[in-house]
Amino acid sequence: MNKLIITDDEGKTTVVPLVRDEITIGRKEGNTIRLTERNISRAHARLIRTNGTFIIEDLVSYNGVKVNGIPVDGPRSVEDGDRISIGDYQLSLRSDRPLAAPAPMARPAEPPPYPRLVMLGPPDAGSEIALDQPEMIVGRTDENAIVINHRSISRQHARIDLKDGCVRLYDLQSANGIRVNGQDFTEVELRRGDLVELGTVRLRFVAAGEMYQFDADATVQMDSVPEDVLAEVGRRPMMPIVMGVGVVVILGVAGLIAWAILSNRPEPDETPAATGPTEPVDQVPRPAPSGRTPEEVKARARDLLEQSEFEAVIGVLDSLGPSADPEVALLRATAALEQESRGLWNTACQGSEDHDVTSVYTACKLIKAESRFHRLGCCEKAADRYGSKQVDEVASLLRSRSYQEAIDQAKALNDDAEISEDIRGRAADLMEKAQRKLHAIELAQAPGPGKIKIDPHEKVKRPPPLDHGEEPEVSKQPLPSTDDPVKAARQAALGGDYRGCIRGLSRTAKSSAVVGVLLYCYQNAGDITAACQLAKNYQHYSSANQFYTARCR
Repeated sequence: MNKLIITDDEGKTTVVPLVRDEITIGRKEGNTIRLTERNISRAHARLIRTNGTFIIEDLVSYNGVKVNGIPVDGPRSVEDGDRISIGDYQLSLRSDRPLAAPAPMARPAEPPPYPRLVMLGPPDAGSEIALDQPEMIVGRTDENAIVINHRSISRQHARIDLKDGCVRLYDLQSANGIRVNGQDFTEVELRRGDLVELGTVRLRFVAAGEMYQFDADATVQMDSVPEDVLAEVGRRPMMPIVMGVGVVVILGVAGLIAWAILSNRPEPDETPAATGPTEPVDQVPRPAPSGRTPEEVKARARDLLEQSEFEAVIGVLDSLGPSADPEVALLRATAALEQESRGLWNTACQGSEDHDVTSVYTACKLIKAESRFHRLGCCEKAADRYGSKQVDEVASLLRSRSYQEAIDQAKALNDDAEISEDIRGRAADLMEKAQRKLHAIELAQAPGPGKIKIDPHEKVKRPPPLDHGEEPEVSKQPLPSTDDPVKAARQAALGGDYRGCIRGLSRTAKSSAVVGVLLYCYQNAGDITAACQLAKNYQHYSSANQFYTARCR
């Protein structure tokens, strides 16, 4: 039977039996094989079998199809071992018919004298990386000594140092970190046979002088499908197969689970009559449909939770059905929380790769404190980086005289408890400065129509102080004839007759408009003392309060 081997970007693989002559591949429901990553089109590709030959065809997808690295621009035949690339997935055909014996491979007389890394899965399974320089940087971009073009690899992910025969691996604050033999490290010495994970790319460390040959069948992690199930599939209509991120739904599993559940139900004639409450017959916990006891299921769920297999935890617990066990509820809630938090964390780390400080902080802020991803890795100092950037933006708004925007942004920053106290203090200082600038501008504009420009910071020569009881000298020139004293005072001020302005309003009831014009005229007449006394007496008006705060204290 022909099979299709599908490997996702995390190296997880499933085997699909090819029992139909036409198989559609895409993201939307209704495809024979449904791949759910975002870089898969709704209808992406079609695999057709004609006279024993398989032909792959691109259905005008957005990201295209490649065979052995070459884009497919029309129907293209594929054979056993050809690598078909569809988005983040790698597919290959495999048949059960015997192949011609390969020519014996010439083995090197001696293994290479330098250590190396052998890639065990995507993006280039079997490729070897020679570690033959004293220092090498591993990253996703071309300027690095070792380039691994995979989305889980940071631009500069890790550094490899060779010194005195030792190989040390250092994490360069990458988004997805490094793991050796399943353990997280920031610095580690590599030893023969170590399994190294950079992001989700898996490699084997081969020591200098060690003989090692890559074996795809031995290194690929395949989800096992019993041969009898595959044979049974060939006798039934094929149903769609769905692959998601980290979850592969294999044809026939749903039927097996349903069979297991139904096998535990009593037959209709065995159901006892409802004659009232009865005592429990059996105090031994009923096994779950998987065949495990509830305690075994919970132990398995705890192990999976420790391994960060959150979706698997939920799947294992679901095998128990409805349960009142508080530990089951707690495990399920914890797995759901961590699953959501990991999604947010991945979003944050992607933003970190793109240097988008705002999106990183927004995603990190949504991760709850009880999650293991809270302030982990790229979220560790996200608040400080975001706060510093916001403070710089507030300062920029101040320089561009966008005072109200600066106040609003600084206030939001100052109110955010996640931001450090030092950064919030800097934001508060900038906010106060912006408020003073804004008050000065508002004060410089007399209220009402026909506003007069006032500069509260203009340096005016002060006249000698007046003796007690002495009235300021005012113009004897009559004010323009008008029924509105405020309007007449403005006209006098516009004509430079500030003393006439003061005289005209000295006996007028002090409204906000009157106080604003008087402050302007006192200031331009050089009588700051009188202006401050007026502002002090009428601080309940905003213009007077602002003037008193800016000039008189």
